[in-house]
Amino acid sequence: MESRNTIQILQDSQFKIYEQQKELNRKQNSISTKPSEVQKENTLLKKEVDDIKNDRTCFIKSTKTFQNILGSQGESAKKSSLRFKDPNKIIESFVPQKDEMKSKCSYCDKLEHSESTCYL
Repeated sequence: MESRNTIQILQDSQFKIYEQQKELNRKQNSISTKPSEVQKENTLLKKEVDDIKNDRTCFIKSTKTFQNILGSQGESAKKSSLRFKDPNKIIESFVPQKDEMKSKCSYCDKLEHSESTCYL
């Protein structure tokens, strides 16, 4: 009788161990098959970093191209042969001459004094 009880206890414990092992295997399979949240976030961040790198390289290339275009355009002095007006002459036409800047008397039309101080 005692041996039957012992056998029964051993069988029960073996069954419990078997069930526990099955449960552990199920958990292990579920963990290994679906990626964790950290792994998902990691892949997402890696993708964002790659996108930013691509944007930056495109920006650098376009900046270099823009600088090359600006560098290939000649200065205004070089364009004078192409019948462009010299910018220095354009500026001079807007800036008054030194003679024009002096005060002029409206009574005698002489320079360097005004009508209120005219000596005539």
